[in-house]
This record gives sequence, structure tokens and C-alpha cells, in this order.
Amino acid sequence: MNFSQQITTITIVDFKGLPNKWFAFTQMGILPFFLKAKGLQTFKLMGSGANDGFGAIPNFGRYALLGIWDSEAFALAFFKENKRWSDYLKKSNGHKTHFLQNTMAHGTWGGQNPFLKSAEHDPNAKVAVITRATIKWWHMLNFWQNVPDSSKDILKQDGLIFAIGIGEMPLRFQATFSIWENSEYMKKFAYKSKQHTDMIVKTNKIGWYKEEMFTRFQVIDR
Repeated sequence: MNFSQQITTITIVDFKGLPNKWFAFTQMGILPFFLKAKGLQTFKLMGSGANDGFGAIPNFGRYALLGIWDSEAFALAFFKENKRWSDYLKKSNGHKTHFLQNTMAHGTWGGQNPFLKSAEHDPNAKVAVITRATIKWWHMLNFWQNVPDSSKDILKQDGLIFAIGIGEMPLRFQATFSIWENSEYMKKFAYKSKQHTDMIVKTNKIGWYKEEMFTRFQVIDR
């Protein structure tokens, strides 16, 4: 099978102190105009919530940049050469970029599926998962009343390396990003955790989402 050369990156950036947090907040509306780059297919600049990103109240000290690239070389060139991005990071108190190869994607994000399969799934390797959903306006209160138990449960799971809740718009456009030691740990949470399976049942019964997407990646260590 011929795989795509597409690479997905997600960068988590932390800010401390009121001046830097205010700078980061204002950049949500400004920075996207300076993120055009050769080989960049699409990107999403997202905020996060309190409680590791899973709370309804915004966390003004943590943001995420998701990029989908023609190849790894284009991504590396951007992070090395884009001055506006470098200036943005100088105001931060730390950041981490994860390089990912897509192994599976179901559903849509903004009406389309931007991810191309670029690697075969390895059940023994570290796996990353991005889920994303658009919540129907009339279900937002009900949805957020149910999120805390499920989100607290993921943070307790064996094999979890990292997890955060992020989104393009507070409350309505929601995504999660998580990294696991291998797919068995991820599947154990997805299919055997009572809180998560209860959330799936409620999702199917109530129909919270206007659209949703589930994507799985192979993690490329840097």
C-alpha cells in the first residue's frame, strides 16, 4: 500500500503571568494571518479549558496549534524559520510539538476529513488520538454537565502519557488530544471504562453532536 507523506503536528504552548496570557489571548485573532507556510495544508489554533483542558471555563495560559503538512520537511522548516511563530513562543513558558502519522480517520472536521493515511498501525507503539466534535447549541448545557466525570476518568488511566481538552471555540467546538503507551491501553479506556462507555451511550441516545471525528496516529518521537 502506498502511504501519503502527510504529517500532522500538534504543539501545546503554555503561558504564565497576566501580560503573557493577555498576549496569547489576543493572538488567537491575529496569529492565524501569519501562519501561512509552504506545504501547510490546513491548521487550527485552539484554546483549552480548565482542569487539564476538560473544563468549561477557559484556561488562558494554554493553547494548541494543529498543523497538517505535505511532508515532515515542510513542518520542520516552518518551526525553524517562521519568525512570527518564534516571537510567539518567546512569550511562552514552555512548549512541546508532537509529530504524528495518521493511521485511521473517521468522520468530519468542518465538513471534511483532512487526514490522509500515512502509516500502518503498530499495536505495540505509542499511539495518539484526536477526537473532535461540534456540539449542537441546544445540547451544550447538557453536554457540559456530563463531561467532568468522563474527563477525570481518562486522567486516571494506566498507559496514558498525556491528555488535554482543546477547541476552536469555547464550549461548542471541542477536541481532545491524548497519547498512550500503546493501543491496548487506549482501547481499554475507550471500551471498558464505565465513565467513557456511559458517555458514548448518552451521545448515541441524546445526539449531542452536529458532527464528530475520531483519528488515530503513530507518534514520531523527536
